[in-house]
Amino acid sequence: MYSTLEAGQSALSAQDMASIQSAMLGRVYDTHVGVLQALYASPDSLLSTIASTTSPQQLLDVITSQLFPAAPARAVLRAHAAFLAGPLFKMHPDITSTVQQIALFPCLLASKTKFRTTRSVSEAIKEVVSRRDGCRVV
Repeated sequence: MYSTLEAGQSALSAQDMASIQSAMLGRVYDTHVGVLQALYASPDSLLSTIASTTSPQQLLDVITSQLFPAAPARAVLRAHAAFLAGPLFKMHPDITSTVQQIALFPCLLASKTKFRTTRSVSEAIKEVVSRRDGCRVV
């Protein structure tokens, strides 16, 4: 899909573009980490493609619906957390506070049973911050 988009969005019909937008948004619901990694590998393309039909808040709502009430596998959670804390923050700083409060903070509340999940989300955020700032976060 990304190669089709990069080849030229202007050449795509409205119906083709709507199909691509729907497919991309639908992949956010996928529970396979490989699919999410491929989806989030080109965050600029993802966000610009779905921007005409999906607001940042709507995208956050879709992702959050996959995180709660039953947390997905840690690798899936980590993929979503890295996307939220990285590309979504960068392109939409106006919803940073909402992302932190609704999606990230609940995942960082430590308990004995959720220790590994909490650590995984924390590590994903650290990686995003260190890549963005060009430094290592300890």
